[in-house]
Amino acid sequence: MKDQYMDRSITCADFIQKKMINASKRNDRGVRQAGFLVLRATAMPSVLIELGFISNKEEEKYLNNNENQVKIATAIFNGIKEYKHELDKKSGNSNSEELGVKEELGVRSEELGVKEENKEDKGELKNEKGEIIPNSSFLIPNSTEIEFFIQYLVSKNNYNADNAVFKGHTPTKILNENKLYKYLIGPYDVNTVFNKRNEITKDFPDAFIVAYKQGQKVSTPEAIQEAKDKLK
Repeated sequence: MKDQYMDRSITCADFIQKKMINASKRNDRGVRQAGFLVLRATAMPSVLIELGFISNKEEEKYLNNNENQVKIATAIFNGIKEYKHELDKKSGNSNSEELGVKEELGVRSEELGVKEENKEDKGELKNEKGEIIPNSSFLIPNSTEIEFFIQYLVSKNNYNADNAVFKGHTPTKILNENKLYKYLIGPYDVNTVFNKRNEITKDFPDAFIVAYKQGQKVSTPEAIQEAKDKLK
């Protein structure tokens, strides 16, 4: 369940984060994957929102202001609303008028994520010396086979592949979607991907499996089943 919904959670969190920053004009602490129980033990997309710190007198004053509370609550609502709009758009059930999604909300149409799924930066991973790391194309290979990757980190920062933040797990793929960098390792087949995920979760508890077919992202559970059926 975690593998199926984690990526959707990240997308939803990004919509909410953008709305909150636009509404409050406060510091942007970014969107991150996290292995909290309230996030990983759910059978649906889930987001944990950090509004501020009441131990900070300035932030406490901000959060206690009724007008600011309305701004933040409205921003959260609009973020979730646009996330739903994105899902409806992809499924062909979008009704922008009903949802009240308008350009003046401050999000360009391309930022709604409708076309961002496969919009990735082209290039290669480089180390601190600027040397290209072999087999590190940003793009998922256009393979006819089902390929599985482990996504283990999301950040607004474009890290070099040998950065200490990866804890020795060098990414082989970086996807740039909705201004977020998603770091992946792979590809693996269905027989090895679960063992690899278990290995990576020791350092990144919220790492999860994603699947690609012919260069397109597909449902992970369906891809796993299809790959297992081919082995019978």
